[in-house]
Amino acid sequence: MSTLLDIIGAFIAGSVLLLALIGTNANLIESNYRSNLMLVTEQNVVDISRMIEQDIRKIGFGVDSLITSITTADSDRISFIADIDNNGMVDSVLYYTGDVSELDYTDNPDDRVLYRVINGQTPLAISAGITKLHFSYYDSTGSETSVLKNIRNIGIELEVESIVPLRNDYIKTYIRKKIVPRNLLE
Repeated sequence: MSTLLDIIGAFIAGSVLLLALIGTNANLIESNYRSNLMLVTEQNVVDISRMIEQDIRKIGFGVDSLITSITTADSDRISFIADIDNNGMVDSVLYYTGDVSELDYTDNPDDRVLYRVINGQTPLAISAGITKLHFSYYDSTGSETSVLKNIRNIGIELEVESIVPLRNDYIKTYIRKKIVPRNLLE
């Protein structure tokens, strides 16, 4: 009888230890998954903002100074002209986000695709997972303006979420920048 109690006690102690190890392993897996989602989302927002910033810094480059280089300045889209590839020819560039219905294959109901259009060609999908893209425009005094010829600074707010959830939450990364294109300075 004593041996049976020892076996049952050892079995219970071993089971408790095994459950503790399984719980710890599950927490480590979830933590690793969260870290990977955060890394991918952060890298995505950095890559997107770099591309937009690189193009916006070139607004007006290679363009006659009498021509207004920004052609559309809305809160959700921007279009402008510049020699973005430094080949001596002025290009038109448009950035905008698509509709949430375009990404019905992702789990995130709020994400959109960022599009970049060069010279009216087929829109190039830059990235998925964007939940917010907001442009703001400022004059030389730092006041917001909607007058195209008065724009000197451009603010960008970009929010990217993971396309898959972790416990019904999406990993979110946000970046906010103000860009001063050299060719727009007076």
